[in-house]
Amino acid sequence: MSDLQRNVPITAAMRAQAQTSPNSWFPVVAPGTDENGALVLDAALGRYRIDDQGRITDEFVPNARYRPLQVPPLTPEMQETAKSRPGGWIEVLDPMYPEPVPPAGAIGRYPVDQAGVVSGDFQVNPAYRPSPLTLGWPAPRTEVEAAMQMAHTGLLDKDEVVVAVLASALVLPADPARGLREHLVLRKEGDRSTVDAFLTEDAVPGDWPPHWQQFTGLEIAVLINGLAEPADLLLYGQPDLQVRIRGDVLATRLQEVLAVSQ
Repeated sequence: MSDLQRNVPITAAMRAQAQTSPNSWFPVVAPGTDENGALVLDAALGRYRIDDQGRITDEFVPNARYRPLQVPPLTPEMQETAKSRPGGWIEVLDPMYPEPVPPAGAIGRYPVDQAGVVSGDFQVNPAYRPSPLTLGWPAPRTEVEAAMQMAHTGLLDKDEVVVAVLASALVLPADPARGLREHLVLRKEGDRSTVDAFLTEDAVPGDWPPHWQQFTGLEIAVLINGLAEPADLLLYGQPDLQVRIRGDVLATRLQEVLAVSQ
């Protein structure tokens, strides 16, 4: 366990929120102070892996791009709204969350006194799940990558990633001894095999063998379904995201999409 992980305890609120996003990641945001002692909001200390049962695991990935963010500033609009909320709160919402914003989309809140004036320190929402925009992640290069980023942060169901894959073109490794687009390169992992897939031609690793081929998601679903062994599709996206889709899940979703289109 890293020193950073020791400072990121798993709370009951985090466990409850994780139940809504199985097989994804839980970005961790925590309050802190800067060198002047002022409260700051950490963009993301890191993230915990959520298993397929919606349970937070011990797998913690520190955020190499971690940087402190200033507490959301009070705007004239917020101060005007406070006048109509004496004794209440002014919530600061993540702009990427759709309306109505769920509890996980609230960054935190400012207290409002009985005179309708914002008073007191900003309170961080422990259940907040930062969006890709707030985390400062790179702009997605494809619709699949956009879906991957949103699924990893709980903004989108993983099934939407599967749908996006079926409608996309992906870059896969190729065996130079075999004809292009006539095979899948399988990497054995335990009792299942893995088919690696990259979202664009410029996203393929420089240290991999320089042999690639392109398939549509529909073609990949058909090919994996026709294999004599169980296999998964493993997608790689930025900043360092991975989404694993079981071959049978991909095939089932393809059948459902085709049934609807008929």
